[in-house]
Amino acid sequence: MKRQDRVMGLDGLRALAIIGIVFYHMVPNVLPGGFLGVTAFFTIMGYLMIYSSPGEASVSYAWNYYKKKVSRLYPPLLVMLILGLIALFVLVPNYGKGMLPEILSIIGGYNNWWQISQNASYFERMLNSSPFTHLWYMGLTIQYYILWPFIFGLAYLAYSAWKREGQKRLRVVFMVALFALMAFSAVEMSLLYDPKADPSRLYYGTDTRAFSLFLGMLIGVLPIRSLKKKISPVVARVIAAVMLAGIIVSYFFVHGESAANYRYLMQIVSLAFGVLMLTFLLDQRGLGKWADILPLRIIGEFSYEVYLVMYPVIYFVQKKRGEMWPAIYVLLCVLLIMLSAMAVHYIAKFFRWIYGKMGERKIRVVLPVSLLILCLVLTGAQTAISRSHDTGDMDVLKDELSTNANTLAMTNDEQLKTELQAQLSYVNYMMEKQTSIIGMAAETRASSGAEAATTQLQSGGSGRTYFLRADQKQCFYYLFGRFCNAWCYGTTSGTDFRRLCQCGSQPTD
Repeated sequence: MKRQDRVMGLDGLRALAIIGIVFYHMVPNVLPGGFLGVTAFFTIMGYLMIYSSPGEASVSYAWNYYKKKVSRLYPPLLVMLILGLIALFVLVPNYGKGMLPEILSIIGGYNNWWQISQNASYFERMLNSSPFTHLWYMGLTIQYYILWPFIFGLAYLAYSAWKREGQKRLRVVFMVALFALMAFSAVEMSLLYDPKADPSRLYYGTDTRAFSLFLGMLIGVLPIRSLKKKISPVVARVIAAVMLAGIIVSYFFVHGESAANYRYLMQIVSLAFGVLMLTFLLDQRGLGKWADILPLRIIGEFSYEVYLVMYPVIYFVQKKRGEMWPAIYVLLCVLLIMLSAMAVHYIAKFFRWIYGKMGERKIRVVLPVSLLILCLVLTGAQTAISRSHDTGDMDVLKDELSTNANTLAMTNDEQLKTELQAQLSYVNYMMEKQTSIIGMAAETRASSGAEAATTQLQSGGSGRTYFLRADQKQCFYYLFGRFCNAWCYGTTSGTDFRRLCQCGSQPTD
């Protein structure tokens, strides 16, 4: 397939995806399903693999393809890693975890499998303390890019062997094959999910996340021109509105650790992104143009750099956040992410420019190798320093839990103190009231000479008659002392309090 003009709408789709991802990491309680935007990137990737493929497969195509992808992916990635490691030295000097194995897995393109081996759940933030956790995505991206020339080569061989059967029939065969691969990946994730096990294997797996990639490839094989004649722009816009609404709803209501997320929701949302992209292809002058309005287009063009820097920025801001207001925290993160993404983009562009100005091939190798060596040197230094601060994840967790427990205890003490002060004030009031009544009863007995003078009172609203005995003063003081003793040892009960407040009151018929 020959390269055509720029596809409108893809940058808008990237913007929709990256906005969800960024806000999921900033405010996960507000946008718990924003992580689903990653599926859109895989779907777009699969489509562009088909869309930008040449007319025939060759060794030169594979070489140029790998060269182009390395030039696109690695300069911003290495720049981000270098800046992130420097920030780690400055902002978290006592970071007690060596980064060398993780950095090697990122550069080597197998970080997703490394995190699976480390049981590093993407949704468990308590022990997940690395500023580069989000780069599991880079592992999948590099693996898919490595596999694509082989897949394309096999497809081209099949086309060369069966082209006499007709292009339409061959297209149907490719579509059925891609649909089968997509269905296998989606069903595999659903069947392998175990509610008692960590779902990291499913979330990070190259095979279990491939359904989005094959969906994009399937859309790339579809006869778009024929579909345009059958589906009007109005219908496409209605479908796009429904898909967009469904994606936005999923951002707010889907949770990463829910069983439904792995059994069917992630697959459905990926399908919604794919259908939304298809509507953009069917209505380039309408939906495609609208989706590429200037703000969304800029965000989409910088989406790769935004993805690289967003997690480290949020990680370091949270480390220094303190008592920052939530609104200030969100604005600060957004501002720093924008500035960091632009910095990484233009620094990488500057290195590419220098690389292009170098003449001989031997000299050109110096620049990328220097960046790689600098990144590894910083990683080695950080790993060596971390050994002196190596407390282990469990010790860090214990410290955090101890701090939280102390804070909670102080909060509970303040609340308990306030409640007990209110109760004590009421007790004092009731004691004064009962003492006054007892005094009145004593005067009555003295005046009447009766042995057990009584004062008849009507209880408020109950219609029942109470008699207060003067000799119950001793009983009241006894109960009051018992209540105070229980208050000091935190064993005050509602029964003691009611008995104290109603001391000496005995209903009669």
